[in-house]
Amino acid sequence: MKILRLLLLGLGLAAFARADVTLAPLFTDHAVLQCDKPLPVWGRAEPGEHVTVEFKGQAVGATTGNDGRWIVYLEPVPASAEPAELVVTGKNTLKVADLLVGEVWLVGGQSNMEWDVAHANNAAKEVAEANFPLLRHIKVEHAIADDGPHDTAKTSGWQAATPATAGTFSAIGFFFGRDLVRKLSVPVGIVNCTWGGTPIEAWMSGAALQGTAAWATVKVRWQKDLAESVERKANWPREYEAWKQAEEHAKATKTKNVTPYPRPNRGPGSPYAINVLFNGMMAPLQPYALRGFLWYQGESNWAQPGEYADLFPAMIRAWRAGFGLGDAPFYFVQLAAYSQGDDPTHRGWAYLREAQTRALALPAVAMVTAIDIGDPKDIHPRNKQEVGAPPRAGCQDPGLRNPRRLRRPGLREPRARGARPAGALQPRQRRADLLRQAGAVAGTRRRRPRVPSRHRPHRARHAARHEPRREGARGRALRLVQRPRRQPLQRRRPARAAVPQRRVVSPPAAFSLAAPRG
Repeated sequence: MKILRLLLLGLGLAAFARADVTLAPLFTDHAVLQCDKPLPVWGRAEPGEHVTVEFKGQAVGATTGNDGRWIVYLEPVPASAEPAELVVTGKNTLKVADLLVGEVWLVGGQSNMEWDVAHANNAAKEVAEANFPLLRHIKVEHAIADDGPHDTAKTSGWQAATPATAGTFSAIGFFFGRDLVRKLSVPVGIVNCTWGGTPIEAWMSGAALQGTAAWATVKVRWQKDLAESVERKANWPREYEAWKQAEEHAKATKTKNVTPYPRPNRGPGSPYAINVLFNGMMAPLQPYALRGFLWYQGESNWAQPGEYADLFPAMIRAWRAGFGLGDAPFYFVQLAAYSQGDDPTHRGWAYLREAQTRALALPAVAMVTAIDIGDPKDIHPRNKQEVGAPPRAGCQDPGLRNPRRLRRPGLREPRARGARPAGALQPRQRRADLLRQAGAVAGTRRRRPRVPSRHRPHRARHAARHEPRREGARGRALRLVQRPRRQPLQRRRPARAAVPQRRVVSPPAAFSLAAPRG
């Protein structure tokens, strides 16, 4: 009996020690893979184990490293709506079914990007008409990681857009993807990696954050958050309940809630801590092949516009490098109109909008202006259709397959009053160009044949009256250029009465003031 128990225990330990081949979290049934780009496929297995990946006639193998990780790169595949199967073989075999190839976009940020279709404008109609089998969506579940980047994350799984599922999709991601499906007629995948109320520092890796000029200021605030973490965590339930009751009373009495919103814990274990959301939600997705990114965030950083101007471009560069996408297209939504109650200057959001525009200096970055569809009393504007529409983002190609065609709307550079912008023509240049243009027009313009005056007597009389002025386009241009400049009006002074001039009599030549009198 003892021998049998030892045998069963040994078999159990052997089975536990045996590590099966696993795939990264986005490689599940019904997934959408990026077209026309190399496709990285990766996962875990036993150290030294050989893994083979087969997809659409390709078979690529790799050997697992000492850390148990493996990765292969498949050749680019054209867009296809025909379902395919991905097979991964090691000591065990994995099969991922119903894969499509098309355009994949990652949407990130806080609550306005996480906002679902069920709470957008015309939600009932949008959900009822959401029948797009080529549009698929996957939601990365909320996860916090204080101990460095993770390599796995929980997801909702890939879901096709139907009336039963579309209500839970990211509204902006859904409307953006729906327009791409209609215009490109290819599968579109939306990867939803969002968490409401979170700052940009939580979505950046440690290396990216510490490499910015704003790190010195962020580090001081982070050390303060660490010191206050335990106290804030203990006081949060009581303070939040008091604020909630005050908010309900204010709504019932139609008054203003003067109770300040309690300060949450921003230390370890909080989604507001630095790096935690990148480690737990973003790092497990890299380096999945994507077409580009959509970003809607900044409400939680309205009080630090100077830092945001430095952190936001650094995050874009770090995300592109992490996914290995080069200058992949990156859309971001400029903050909509909203009145921040605890901002005494009422300018914090305006400064943050200006800080967001600093990212337009990066290549293939576009800004979606949403200030005209915001609600000053609601931080979550419901009109997600306008924000998610690709033409509003300023692109000529809805799929952004050529980043060079991406326009970058932004503020014009300020200049001194009266100064000429760079490249502006000087007056003499404008005159020469006008003369040249007039000569070209005069030389190539075809005049209408003259109709006898008896068929148009009133026109004939008009032509006879103004015949001296008919000298052609060149003459009109010369008259326009050489028109004498109007002289400024001279202020006429009233005529003065004539004043008699005093007569001056010159002394005789022999007279001298120095001569003594006789």
